[in-house]
Amino acid sequence: MDCNDAIFSRRSVRKFTSETVNDAIIQKILLAGASAPSAHNEQPWHFIALNNEEIKKRLAQEMMVAYIASGKADEQRARRSYDMTINTPAIIIGCLDTRLLKYQNELEYKMGVQSLAAAAENMLIAANCLGLGAFWRAAPWVTTGIMRGLLGIPDYVEPQWMIHLGYAAGEPREKSLRSDINHWNHW
Repeated sequence: MDCNDAIFSRRSVRKFTSETVNDAIIQKILLAGASAPSAHNEQPWHFIALNNEEIKKRLAQEMMVAYIASGKADEQRARRSYDMTINTPAIIIGCLDTRLLKYQNELEYKMGVQSLAAAAENMLIAANCLGLGAFWRAAPWVTTGIMRGLLGIPDYVEPQWMIHLGYAAGEPREKSLRSDINHWNHW
């Protein structure tokens, strides 16, 4: 798949077959993330790959309870999140290591978050190139404490996002692009 095809054919896929994603494929996706640009070349990231069914189930259960308790989701929506998590063959969690930021201030923090976003996009495109479906979630921002406790993430590391990976069960929907977003030389 060439570069343009990889970018323009990428879609968010939320339903997967039960086929396991090979560790070697996950490793290639992790390498794609680590190859992303970062502010000052700090590479302020760590990635946690989850493919253990029991860990995914515990994470999904604790997240579901937290969503309901916080009022951010009703029971039906929280259950949908649970189902998405346990029915995903592999998940990658992108984490920001705040110790690796050049300076400890708001600007550097924002650049670190943006660096993690670049890593996520590399991973999403790599997954597409490798024949996988994937989708991105900001769930760790809502469930940081749960992830820290369950996955042993230290206090100076902040989970930023999750990417769900698997073989697509069906064709993804077409994506419509907005036409009013590009401006040349001025607004």
